Amino acid sequence: MSYKTTLIKSTSKATLPSDLQDVIIQACNKALNVDNRSIFSIALSGGSLPSFLSGITEKFSSQKIDPQYEKWHVLLADERAVPDTDDDSNLKSLKAKFFGETSIPESQIYVIDESLLSDVEKMAESYEEKAVKHVLSIDADGKLDLAVLGFGPDGHTCSLFPGHPLLEEK
Repeated sequence: MSYKTTLIKSTSKATLPSDLQDVIIQACNKALNVDNRSIFSIALSGGSLPSFLSGITEKFSSQKIDPQYEKWHVLLADERAVPDTDDDSNLKSLKAKFFGETSIPESQIYVIDESLLSDVEKMAESYEEKAVKHVLSIDADGKLDLAVLGFGPDGHTCSLFPGHPLLEEK
C-alpha cells in the first residue's frame, strides 16, 4: 500500500494553525463525504500541534461541514512513555487543547497502555496490535486517512532525531 505525502508550508507561524486546520477539514470531508468511508482515521503528534488544533470545530462550522466526530478514530503518532497526567504527555496536551472542544468518543482515542510504561517495547507492540491494526481494520481499505506530524527546530519528528539509529532501521 502506498501513501501520498504532502508537506504543508505556511507563509508564517501565525497562519499555520488555519492552514493545518484546512488540511484536516479537507481530509475529513473527503473520507466521510466524498469517499463515503465509515470512519475518519487520523494520527496526531505532539509538540505545538495540539494548540494549532484549537478552534477547528468553529472552522468546520464556518465552512458548513459537519465534522462527524462520532466517526473519528485518533491514533497518537508520538506519545511519550509517561502517564497521561505528566506534563510531557502529548495526550494530556491534546485533551486540554483539542479533544475538549470535540465530541470524539473517548473509546475512539487510542491511548498507550500505562501499565506497560516500564517496558516500552512491549508497550509499543501492544499499541500497534490494539490500536493501529484495529483502526486500520475497521474500514475495508485499511488505510489511515491523515497523519499530522510536525518538525522540531532541530529537524526531529515523532521523537526521531537526526542521526538516531532508528532512522536506519529497515
